[in-house]
Amino acid sequence: MSSILWKFVYAINTVMRLYEITTPITPDKFKPEYTQDADTGLELDDTEELGSGVFATAFATRTEPGTVRKIVRAQDKDRFERDAYFKYVQLLAKHDRFLKNPYFPKIYDIQVKTYEKDTRDYYTYAVDMERLDHWKSLGEEEALALGKRMFYDYERLAKERIKQSKDMPNPHNEALMEFIRKDIFKVWGDPSKIGSHKTMFKDPDLKKAVMLIVTLKNAFEGMDKSIFFDIHTGNIMVRRTPGGAQLVITDPVV
Repeated sequence: MSSILWKFVYAINTVMRLYEITTPITPDKFKPEYTQDADTGLELDDTEELGSGVFATAFATRTEPGTVRKIVRAQDKDRFERDAYFKYVQLLAKHDRFLKNPYFPKIYDIQVKTYEKDTRDYYTYAVDMERLDHWKSLGEEEALALGKRMFYDYERLAKERIKQSKDMPNPHNEALMEFIRKDIFKVWGDPSKIGSHKTMFKDPDLKKAVMLIVTLKNAFEGMDKSIFFDIHTGNIMVRRTPGGAQLVITDPVV
């Protein structure tokens, strides 16, 4: 395929995806579709594996270079009902205002499959979402600019954290992640620790995003099901925009 034709295909795919972003995913998309066996049809042709974790693997294709398909490994019914990531995606798709929050990933589609094996029902699903950059790609100046845009008095707080942790190869990058992981989610996950942190958020969209995730965690625990924050460099990624880097919370709970 020539470079010109490839750019044209990429542009068409981008336009199609932008259109799909404005179309909320309907509740029926989260209902499992029965298949005859473990060959669920969720795998894509001509794929490139981008990364693999305990619960899922992410793939990309040449036909849709701006999209990633995350396929979650098959699990039994009990585990599926406790799947925190599934609940997270379901919550994002439920309300249009969540899809428009820049701190959340753009979700294009979800397919849920179920099949029977050895008299037990198994569930798996695929989430199509925007392709993002890894956290480690964030430059030092970008990390500092992000922190200053997101939090009040961030530059001073970052310097304090860097002093406490010596031999950081990328101090501002690592300091921002630690600030998010410990000072934000650890505190806001426990209402008794919030105190003066109520005024920490400078960006209102960030505060809304964090509070939504905390609400999901509390609701899950209210159903006597365990859910934990899973904040690390693999679950918070970066979107490149004309206005600079944007932090995106892709998979904050487990």
